[in-house]
Amino acid sequence: SLLCGGERAAHIARRIHSEQSLFGLLVEEKTGASNTKLSGADFKTLADVLIQCCIVAQLEHEYPCLSGRVCGEEEASFTNPLGQSVNIAVEMCSHPGDKESLEAAVGETACLLCSVLNGDTAAARALATAVHEPLDMCALDEEVARAGVEGRLDLDRVAFWLDPIDNTTGYIRGKDEPDTHTGIQCVTVLLGAYDVFTGTPLAGVVCQPFYRHSDVGCDGGWSGRTLWGFLDGGDRYHSECLLDVARQPQGKDIVVIGSRNEERSLVDALSGATEMADVATATLECGAGATAIGGGVRFVCGNGAGYKALCVITGVADAYLLSTPSTYLWDTCGVQALLASVGGYTLEYATALAVPSSPDTNGGTATTPATTRAPSTSSRCDHRDFRDLELSYSRTGIAGEPAPKCWCNQRGLLAVRDLNVARRLLDICRHV
Repeated sequence: SLLCGGERAAHIARRIHSEQSLFGLLVEEKTGASNTKLSGADFKTLADVLIQCCIVAQLEHEYPCLSGRVCGEEEASFTNPLGQSVNIAVEMCSHPGDKESLEAAVGETACLLCSVLNGDTAAARALATAVHEPLDMCALDEEVARAGVEGRLDLDRVAFWLDPIDNTTGYIRGKDEPDTHTGIQCVTVLLGAYDVFTGTPLAGVVCQPFYRHSDVGCDGGWSGRTLWGFLDGGDRYHSECLLDVARQPQGKDIVVIGSRNEERSLVDALSGATEMADVATATLECGAGATAIGGGVRFVCGNGAGYKALCVITGVADAYLLSTPSTYLWDTCGVQALLASVGGYTLEYATALAVPSSPDTNGGTATTPATTRAPSTSSRCDHRDFRDLELSYSRTGIAGEPAPKCWCNQRGLLAVRDLNVARRLLDICRHV
């Protein structure tokens, strides 16, 4: 269901974006408490609202017991060009294989969307069709089957966070900027499931609706990709394309992706680490398959929390560092599960930073949580203890804080595939 929800979300995002004559009218600025930006304007589009409503409706239709446990960033209302606020509600077709049932569902949704689109029946019908038309899920279903996924989510203890359009600003601008960490390629759809009792992410789906562009094809020539990860106890499953992502090789610079608004002193310290590489580098043992981290550090800027985390997941970057409270549970739940499925970590930055460094068996330093034993030749690895420093999830959020601040990741984040990278970066950041 998460995979289908992600694919449909990407399909709707592309369909709306291809209607350029209408797209500029379908942008609403968030005000008051709804604005989640630390500074500047915050926006939502019809795509944000419609996608979230579709995913919620699909999950709750298929599993009624999930009612009230599928949460997202957006409110279910949108203001049309006439200034009228319209509540968006989608009823999924009970029998999508039946033409009459499908037509009735499309007609009902089109009628609702027509009021948002100021009476444009043709556009409303096109979007309603995108909401309900059957999708070809064969390739993804076959990939999941090949991975041997046998476990299922325990619906009695699971809830969901989703971000229907992450990097909405990039979506609105719609610029194709290949070979950069900006542009519409950085738009993602983020879906995550977590355990309501432990707060641990269990499954994640990340879609890039605008992954590739060509001069032919529908939806403006754009095609997307969908990556998934699932944790079942000690078993980890994920998309096949992630099998060959290599770890950081010895001697290579560490690539850190972050925000343009990151603290200047922190960026300078990371960039300056290149000059100190020969002095600061230590050979850290962290279990089988671990690598020694050498070279310097290179900080690059990117757009969208989901995209920056995806860069770490796919090996484009070695770490995603954010020291400020500018992401929310819906931004990170899905990508954290996906990163964990390939053995990675999404740490609370300030919490991990507060953990003292202790001497490593090889003469360097290793970050060791205060609750663990010091490293020794018989205990070379503290991976499990680092799991205690990861972001955690709930529906209620931070006590005493109003929405949406109660769902903010207040202590920042550090996402890595390799703990040696985290140790090196934290050791540098402690001196800022």
